[in-house]
Amino acid sequence: MPTFKCPQCGGEFQAESEGKYHCPHCENTVAIHLHVHGKVAWETWRHKGRFSAFIETWKNIMTNPVSFYKRVPKRGNFVLPLYYGIICQSIAIILMWSYQAGFHSIPVLLDYTAAFGGYWPWTFHFDLFTMGIFLMALCVVAPLFAILGLSFMSGIFHICLKVFGGAKEGYEATFRAICYASSAQVLGVIPIVGGVVAGVWSLVLSVIGIKEMHGTTYSRAVIAVVLPVITCCGFIMLVVAAVFGAALGAWMSGGEV
Repeated sequence: MPTFKCPQCGGEFQAESEGKYHCPHCENTVAIHLHVHGKVAWETWRHKGRFSAFIETWKNIMTNPVSFYKRVPKRGNFVLPLYYGIICQSIAIILMWSYQAGFHSIPVLLDYTAAFGGYWPWTFHFDLFTMGIFLMALCVVAPLFAILGLSFMSGIFHICLKVFGGAKEGYEATFRAICYASSAQVLGVIPIVGGVVAGVWSLVLSVIGIKEMHGTTYSRAVIAVVLPVITCCGFIMLVVAAVFGAALGAWMSGGEV
């Protein structure tokens, strides 16, 4: 829970929701308005420092997302939440790709991958110099991908929410919810299961964030998040099936000739 300071005696106390509280130190009645007093740590980083504010924010949303989103301002600016989202997604992209590059550059795995026709950037054997260039390129590309991804997802989710009558706030509220939900992407650095865990928890945080930020129902929030994901996955499967079918048809035609 966030900590607040009594304006009369300066004593600190905790409050989870808006309302009137009695200061435990002087019994003064303090009116708490979370949109004024309860901003998330990241949006008050000048008082805490960037690193401390980031860690506190990440910890709060990952452990108690409902309480966290109740304290997120619905409007203010796009820069701070975008900055936070860029950091989370860039960490995930850089560490995951670096892990893949280092792991799959082992010669045995390289030969195994090549034997099955694999051709990815990380199927090459990286020396230290090449790895350094690769990491520098990632540091430039990752934030760009993060900006595009966060903006696109927020737009799609907001449109879908609007269609189903759940958008009670503007686009910025949805954008803020999605940016902070990207906290889960950091879990992608966990070997093997990290990608799945990060993806699922990111969707859960997005649903909770949209529900709280727009004051809508969970059913509308779930539809707004899950429907575009299902549609996207279905489209990808159709494209893969079409490509596979065309390749199979070409192969069979070639065999007949």
